[in-house]
Amino acid sequence: RNGGAVFFALQGLPEHFLPGGASRQGVAYEAFAPKHAEIEVSCLFWVYWLPPDDEEVDEEDDDPEPQDGMIFIAVDPAQVPAEAKPVKGFVACPGASTERLDLD
Repeated sequence: RNGGAVFFALQGLPEHFLPGGASRQGVAYEAFAPKHAEIEVSCLFWVYWLPPDDEEVDEEDDDPEPQDGMIFIAVDPAQVPAEAKPVKGFVACPGASTERLDLD
């Protein structure tokens, strides 16, 4: 009643999203403190594109059109292949604390 700390574990989330990279979390409280706590969880993601296969690209074309390819979003950097290329633009995140993320 006079204050203290409560400890708990967050499950089902990759630990690299969690504060301190750990599923076990603790929140200190004081007497008459609110009966809830806010825990900030990261939402990391990687946006990349993969160019078309080499045989699909005609490098001798004098007026090349923009390349086709596939755009991907990954939440684990281990899922991003070595041949991935960065994407320019932005990602809209309505309702998030940062509603627009510029990609460079």
